[in-house]
Amino acid sequence: MNTTDYKQLIRDSYQVFTSGDVSVLDTYFNRDVVNHTPDHNVPSVKKGIDYFKEQLSFYFSAFSNMSVDIKEILGEGDTVISYVTVKGKHTGELLGTPPTNREINVDLCEMFKFRNGKISEYWGVFDNLAFLMQLGVITEEDLHKKGGALI
Repeated sequence: MNTTDYKQLIRDSYQVFTSGDVSVLDTYFNRDVVNHTPDHNVPSVKKGIDYFKEQLSFYFSAFSNMSVDIKEILGEGDTVISYVTVKGKHTGELLGTPPTNREINVDLCEMFKFRNGKISEYWGVFDNLAFLMQLGVITEEDLHKKGGALI
């Protein structure tokens, strides 16, 4: 496989957000994939692909109408970087927060390394502050109280 193939695999992998079917991850991820940036909202001892399945299932239970708007996918060699916007509607409980029925629209930057034609390593940066503000969990007023200015 080459970089163009890897970029297409990443593009195709985002279908999981619209389908909600985490079993498709087996197509894209090695069983022992290493997540260098685990989501601290998902308390888990699972590793590899099972962790990714658990993580996505956690969010799929809290959000409906999920989709991904791909802004850019870049690659070189066995590494691909994507910049996307994740969208959805908060219709289920999330970490004790009841459904708000608010729409989220949050940026995500991810880096994937491939081995044997599948994702073997993952790094991700998600705009958690924008996410929590869109849900109404944190307000601008809260930020001013805690730091005196927006951070």
